Amino acid sequence: TSTFGYKTYHALAKRIKEQFPETIFGMEAISPAAEKFHKEQTDIEYEIFDMGHGDVNEYEIDFEILRKFEDRLPHKSLWRSIAVNRNLGNAFLHGSVGYESEYSIDRDYILRYYSNRIITIKKLFNEFKPDIYIPAVAMGGFDVTIFCEVCKENNVLYLVPDSLRVKNYCLFSPDHQITFPQIDDLVQKLINNKIELDKTSAEKLFNEIMNELEDPDYFDSKNARLKKVEFRGPSHRIFFMAGAISYYIITIIINNLLMCFRGLLKGHKLKIFSFIKVYREVRNRVLSVLQKLKLTHPKFGTILEPSQKYIYFPLSGQPEYSNNVLGTMWMDHHHLIETLAKSIPHDWVVYVKEHPGVLSDRVRPMNFYKKIERLPNVFLAPIYTSSHEIISNAEMVAVISGTSGWEAIWRGKPVIEFRMNLWSVLGLSKKCTDIDTLSNDIYEEIKRINKISFEDRKRIIVCFLTAVLKLGFKITYPKQLFYIEPGTDEEYEVCGRELAEGLVKHLNYLQEEKGYSFGISQET
Repeated sequence: TSTFGYKTYHALAKRIKEQFPETIFGMEAISPAAEKFHKEQTDIEYEIFDMGHGDVNEYEIDFEILRKFEDRLPHKSLWRSIAVNRNLGNAFLHGSVGYESEYSIDRDYILRYYSNRIITIKKLFNEFKPDIYIPAVAMGGFDVTIFCEVCKENNVLYLVPDSLRVKNYCLFSPDHQITFPQIDDLVQKLINNKIELDKTSAEKLFNEIMNELEDPDYFDSKNARLKKVEFRGPSHRIFFMAGAISYYIITIIINNLLMCFRGLLKGHKLKIFSFIKVYREVRNRVLSVLQKLKLTHPKFGTILEPSQKYIYFPLSGQPEYSNNVLGTMWMDHHHLIETLAKSIPHDWVVYVKEHPGVLSDRVRPMNFYKKIERLPNVFLAPIYTSSHEIISNAEMVAVISGTSGWEAIWRGKPVIEFRMNLWSVLGLSKKCTDIDTLSNDIYEEIKRINKISFEDRKRIIVCFLTAVLKLGFKITYPKQLFYIEPGTDEEYEVCGRELAEGLVKHLNYLQEEKGYSFGISQET
């Protein structure tokens, strides 16, 4: 479980226990708040496992266990999963400040830590022997890779809930790359007319979504993190800068002194005042304030002429699950933007838009935007420019993952994607992982997509929506499930119960379609 999701998962466990009283639940002790909650509640007796790593420097590198584990990985490299980690993999992290680790360039330390995590997680599975493992939503780090592979090794179902990018519909994915093979399978059968299902509800949903394109009713597009930041004028901006920086410096120093004092009272010799830690915290806060002022300045970004052709590339916050875990090989957005700039037709430009969420909880390096603007055929959009407007006027959209690619498909726009996504099965986008062929892929994809009629596109998307309605389940409070906004105990309870119903529905599917046996009757 996690700092944010433990109440939801507890509600899930209670509902499963009601339906299947013999179920035993185990959990990893990560968050102190979650551990305290689970120990004090009386609904379910959890087996809680201590996953602490202690002093990593005391371990030896177990090269044999690393070799065996690496052999099992689909991509055959530990370093690809190490790069996922925002702290120990910080050397591979681009476009972000504030996740420094003194060990991120220490190869031996990283390998000691990694081999110990494999041993620890394998030990947990050997002791508890689970049938199903449900990770916390959106948990990054290389533990996700280890857990997923250990599940495969032990024939344990790895099931992580995620959004299907259609209203509030969700589904369980069988791996940390968030694929949905059950959706892919059914969509292909429907598109190729190998199976017939009633599409009336899907047709209605298609029309509903088409009518909402300008202001999509998608839970992740409207939340407190994206609240618009505005300043009334130069004096307001100066007052904000001086006040915010002063406030952060004072509170950071006081909090670190209090932490040090409390540690000394408890006899923790390691809790000493660190000037380096204070400096980094102050630096990050100052950069955050300056970034907010820069991005919201009226002169930031360029509004393109209506006649200007462009490929749209939306930035996403870093680190994020969508970048670190799903787009590990494409985390350097500067390199990706430069690659696009080298691959577009002569009369196009690359139009880049920052994610508004960085104003609240992410910090870019000082020269991040200047480096983008140095390229002659690349322009930054003002941060609050309508995404609907940008996508609708684009010649093409390029994404790693994320909603913009999906929105582009709905608008009939060609899409270049740098990994397989939920919508890839539709055949309405082009996956490119070879940058040497990118210019050709852009050229050919424009011609291919422009030949697809609206009716053909609609038929394909309706097949997808039919699969979503058949296999997915609705979540009433998705913002709370996916940590976008804090919730009430009642909302977490509803999320957990709906998640439990979705889990049973998914297990039923595996039992009926894939030959699993869970002893679930059709009436359950």
